[in-house]
Amino acid sequence: MIRVPLDKAVSGMVLAVPVYRPDQRGSILLRSEFELNPKIIARLKSLKLQDVWVRYPGLDSIAQYQNSAITGIRHRLISLAESTLDAFCRDRPSHVDWSLLEAAVEELRSEILNNPLCALSFEQVGHAESYHVHHAAECSFLTALLGLRVQGYLVRQRKRICPSPTANLISLSKAAMLHDIGLMTLPDETLAAWSERRNETDPQWQRHVREGFQRVTGTIESAAAAAVLQHHEYFDGSGFPGRADWEGRSIGLSMHNIHIYARILTMIDQFTELKYQPTGSIWPNVRVLRLLMSGTMCRRFDPTILSAFIRMMPAYLPGAMVDLTDGRSGFVMNFKPDDPCCPDVAVVDDLAAGIKSTTPAYEQVSLHLTKGPRIARADGLDVSADNYRLPERFRHKPAESDDVGEGTHSSADSAA
Repeated sequence: MIRVPLDKAVSGMVLAVPVYRPDQRGSILLRSEFELNPKIIARLKSLKLQDVWVRYPGLDSIAQYQNSAITGIRHRLISLAESTLDAFCRDRPSHVDWSLLEAAVEELRSEILNNPLCALSFEQVGHAESYHVHHAAECSFLTALLGLRVQGYLVRQRKRICPSPTANLISLSKAAMLHDIGLMTLPDETLAAWSERRNETDPQWQRHVREGFQRVTGTIESAAAAAVLQHHEYFDGSGFPGRADWEGRSIGLSMHNIHIYARILTMIDQFTELKYQPTGSIWPNVRVLRLLMSGTMCRRFDPTILSAFIRMMPAYLPGAMVDLTDGRSGFVMNFKPDDPCCPDVAVVDDLAAGIKSTTPAYEQVSLHLTKGPRIARADGLDVSADNYRLPERFRHKPAESDDVGEGTHSSADSAA
């Protein structure tokens, strides 16, 4: 199976996974095994869907990286984020049915423990009408994934508390869903200035963390509320809102003085802020990951959490279509955590003919950054300058991290 952009879709392609309605979260529009035709392709484009998963001879192995149940969970999280933010904006937090989030997180954990590789189900599931809703849902999903990935480290960081692994993930997801609720209290001009310049030093914009903390205190667990307050505190002490020193000056919290929930949430918040640009464009993962590991940016993050995230998030998603530097196109076949920019690619000369072939119609090309072709375009953008060789410090998973998502259940099960 491969993920085909709708502008490359042709009649006769057979869906490998269901297509969900973007306007009715969790509602299936087309079921798997449906055969596409010109009318349906035009309809999907009108709904602003970007791509579809279709069957392709010889590439069934990519299916291990995709999980339709997780896609359904993500749609449910968008609906839940919409209703949750609305309830808090109306000062009616008691109207939020947190059992829906708890069920989603428990199902997500179960799916990933049963098949760790399906934790790579990161493809776009469509946008909510509101940027804030989409951001809240995306952060809630990714924070739960990262929390599961580092749950042993998380438990050790909270050694005086003994919540279950699932309880930790649920609290994390609540914090992620509400972390920017304080933005709803800011004037439109402050939000417009942030969208245009992304200036984190703007004192008016910085108010949103305290405003958010005040709104959520008493409505969610205290640890989750602390994450809302601290999600812009950086590991190197350069964040805010900080605390007052002995001379009354505000200084940022640093290192392990920042709550572990906040350190996880900060990683995801920064990733999503970079990926979803204020212009409306969506940056490829490879570009965002390169920036997160570079210069002063990497100092913002707990090294254990940064390393786990870098090894969790593929530079190129399995199944995605890419263009190579030699002019050929193909589909990413796998994810190699130690060599993320050099996956195997199934090069396809004629996509329409290959779909109808009864035998595998592709050439497997193993990429290497020092010789031969490499990936030049992904998600419709030039990424030739974004490919990177993984720094040595990320080449082996942190000793304090877990293995969930790298093909083993052992660490996750022991922490459970």
